[in-house]
Order: sequence, then structure tokens, then C-alpha cells
Amino acid sequence: MKLLRNQIPNDIGKCVDRDDYEFCIQSVDVTSDGNRALLLGIYEDPDFPEVFIYDARTGVARQVESDDAFIDVPLGKAFWAPNDQDFYLNRHDCDDLYKIELDPETYSITAFEDVEETDDYIVARLREVLDLIHDDNNYKEPVVPPSYENKHHEFLVKLVDAFSSGIRAQTNLVKLFWSNYEPEAAKTRARDFKRQFQGHYYSMEQMKQELGVELDTSEVKAALDALEALYEPATKSDA
Repeated sequence: MKLLRNQIPNDIGKCVDRDDYEFCIQSVDVTSDGNRALLLGIYEDPDFPEVFIYDARTGVARQVESDDAFIDVPLGKAFWAPNDQDFYLNRHDCDDLYKIELDPETYSITAFEDVEETDDYIVARLREVLDLIHDDNNYKEPVVPPSYENKHHEFLVKLVDAFSSGIRAQTNLVKLFWSNYEPEAAKTRARDFKRQFQGHYYSMEQMKQELGVELDTSEVKAALDALEALYEPATKSDA
């Protein structure tokens, strides 16, 4: 069975856990053939990170002989180099990145150097491999602020979002009410909510026409339909 990036291998505990402490895994990367996993983590003290290489074909995990090179280094995640032998380590507290060259026979470090993040391969892997402990060390898609035509458009967009959320909340409330009371009482509650919000929906549609702005109200309509479905067949409208 092939290993997967960011997924802790099954039964890895029996390979790396100690009698006194479990190995807390911070990151998982896999070789291009999916046979070996690069595991970064700690036992008890975060000042003493460890790296293991797990081979799914043998079920054996070998510890990288770091000779204390990782002590007091706040590591975040580890990922393979293109040759599937050496690997990179990043720090979770800054942008520092290290390349580790490894002896494939002894699993000892032969080179430890600072590198830049400009290489396309490195940039891609830093985004793909997750730090399972420090979420702020993971890539986030940039948030593009919305663009509004004018202040009226901004008001209506925010109003649509608020009503969509409100209708969904009331739908969940009706479902909860349904599970605790008679179904007919729940249907009555759903109809009341639908009439209330439907009036607001028509008002938004009218304001959209009067102000001449583009406004997507489909989420509000979908939320109203979901609320209506609690008490009416799909082919019948309560409008």
C-alpha cells in the first residue's frame, strides 16, 4: 500500500514510539514512488526534534543520525529533495530553510546548509507539505478583498450574506425543534420563518433593481428553498 503525503502511516507508533513517550509527528512527506515516508516530530521536549524514515515495504523506521544538529532548532516540517534521498527542513518561527544531505547506508548527515526558498520545487513542497502542529507555518491562499460598485452595493452584499446565514441557522433550529416536538409544530415554525425571510428577500430584489447594482441573491433563494422543503413537497411553493 502506497504512503500518502500529510497522512501518518498506519501502525507507525510501533516503529517509533518509546516505552515512556509517544512520537508526536509534525510532518509527513513521501518519496515519488510512495514507498518511504519522511517523518519529523518530537517525543517530549520540542527542543529535541527527531527525523525518521519509514519504509512501507519492510515496516521499519530508521532514525536519522543527526549528531544533535537539530537541538534547539524550532523545526516545522520536513520534505524530500528531488532525489528522494536528501531532504529539507523548515523552521516554523521564521523563513529559514535547511538542506540535509544523507548517507543512504548509515542514515547519518553528511551536509547541513542554509538554502533559499526561491527554487520552484522548494516553493511547491513548502505549500504541499503540512505542519501538523503549527498551522501558521502552512501556506494560506491570499484573501482578495471584495470589490464594490458603491456603498449601496457593499451594504446589499453584506445584507445577502447575513440573511443567508440567518436562514440556514433557522433551518437548523427547525430541524432541532422537529426532533424534540411534534412534526406539525415544526412545520408551522418553518412556515413562519419562511414568510418572514421571504419578505426580506423580495425587498432585496427590489432594492437591487432600484439601485441598478449587480447582486447575487442565489444563496438566499437556495436557503429559502431548503427551509421550504421541510414542510412542502419540492414541486409546491409557499410563495
